[in-house]
Amino acid sequence: MYYSDDIEPRIRLISEILELKSASTRKFTQYMNASRGYNTEDFIYMREAHFMLAVKPDDGATMSEIAEALAVSHGAVSQIAARLEKKGYITRSKNPSNRREIIVTLTDKGKAFYWDHLKYDRNEYAKLDQDYLSQFTDEELGMIRDYESLMCKWFAGESFRSQNREEQTGKLS
Repeated sequence: MYYSDDIEPRIRLISEILELKSASTRKFTQYMNASRGYNTEDFIYMREAHFMLAVKPDDGATMSEIAEALAVSHGAVSQIAARLEKKGYITRSKNPSNRREIIVTLTDKGKAFYWDHLKYDRNEYAKLDQDYLSQFTDEELGMIRDYESLMCKWFAGESFRSQNREEQTGKLS
C-alpha cells in the first residue's frame, strides 16, 4: 500500500502483514491446485488428497461430512468424488438407512494412498520446519497459529458484513 509518511507505524505494519497474507494466499492456492505424483500411478490434486483424508480408511463419511470437513460446497465435493471414483480411490453408495445420503468409502487403493499421504505430510512438515520454521520457538509458532485463526474469523466476518451491505443496497440477488 502507498501511504503518506505521517501514517502511524502500527497501521503501516498491519497493511504490510495483510499484503503478505494476500501474496501467501495466492501462492497457497496455486499449491493446492497443482497435481502431484505422490508415488502413485495417478496424478492427485491436493484437494483430492484432503478429500481422502476426510473420509478416513475404516469409517467412511457422508458427502455432507466431507463438505463440512473441507469447508467447501456439496457441488465441489461431488466433483472431487467423481474424479476419485473414476481413478479407483473411493466408492460411493446410498446410505441404507437414509436413501438421500451418499456414503463414501476408500477402496484398498484409497486406503494405501491415505496411509502413504500421512507419511508424506509428516516428511513435508519436517522439511518445512527445517528449512523455514526452525527459527521460531514453539510459542512463536503458536502465536502464528493464533494469528491465522483470528484472520479466518475476521475475513469470515468481513465477508458476512460485505454480503449484508450488498443485500441492503440491492447489489446481490
